[in-house]
Amino acid sequence: MGQWHWWSSLRQRFGGASQAQRAVMDEIDRIAAETKSKLLWAKRYRRRLAAPLTQALAVARQIVEQIPGPTALDPDSWQTDIALRSLFVTPQEMRAWLGSQSAATTLEGANGGGTRFALLVGRHHRHQIFVTEQNGEIVRRDVPRQASSFEALRLMAPAAELETVRTEVIHRILLTVFLQALDSITQLKEDRERLQQEHELLEFLVHTTARDAEKVDAAARAAADTLPEVNRRLDELEQDVESPEGQLAHIISALKDLANRVRIKQVVFHLNGAGTLVSTHPGNDSLGSCTLAEYHFDGQKPHVALWVKFQRETVLPP
Repeated sequence: MGQWHWWSSLRQRFGGASQAQRAVMDEIDRIAAETKSKLLWAKRYRRRLAAPLTQALAVARQIVEQIPGPTALDPDSWQTDIALRSLFVTPQEMRAWLGSQSAATTLEGANGGGTRFALLVGRHHRHQIFVTEQNGEIVRRDVPRQASSFEALRLMAPAAELETVRTEVIHRILLTVFLQALDSITQLKEDRERLQQEHELLEFLVHTTARDAEKVDAAARAAADTLPEVNRRLDELEQDVESPEGQLAHIISALKDLANRVRIKQVVFHLNGAGTLVSTHPGNDSLGSCTLAEYHFDGQKPHVALWVKFQRETVLPP
């Protein structure tokens, strides 16, 4: 979905350009409040963020459209639902997990019953296994296959409407990118401190050798050659690290690069007869397959995601 198409749908949803612009501004204000950064001190930060955030919203919506579902979270369906069998070893494990999620799935101001929607996410762990495969009379042993398992499953943004969940997930994608940009500024501050120490050492070497030309050695000459570059990088860091303008520039750059910072794809997983989940060749004993979205933020481990729905009164204890 292109930026123009997303903007058109947003205009239709909110009843005009001014409403769409207000939605973008509200998102900016919410993120600025949640991150508590110096962004609020930058001149005209809301106006300057509007275009890159609109572009990032379009990319984030494309990301969530890659997530399959919703799948019904019903332990009674575990035996026949490959997605549930891929996520949970047994229906008993699934019931226990659902019980542990009761606090997260309690909607403020909602009655006890009704259908709820959420995003189920978990870490994707890959490991290699060796299996035995038979093709007619030919038996192959120790055939390498890539197996998968999922850890730390949790429900995100439960709500009574799926579109509400989608909107909240989009917000959290943008919030994560903002936080990563701010973390990169923290890293720049650490780089600056390291460079300042390096600068002091290089200055000492250069001045020492300048007083006694006979003691000039390779290290000192290298120091003299390196010092201008260190000073240049320090000047850049002084501008980027501390000022609200510097933070705003980092955040705008991160929003424009959202498509490279968040990667997502649909992966088909096959469950074999031994109960092992593989995402490569399913083998002759495949019990079935399911599709999950695999995603990862830049620098983080891969996760899987699936839209889910459940009945509060039947899935969770009263």
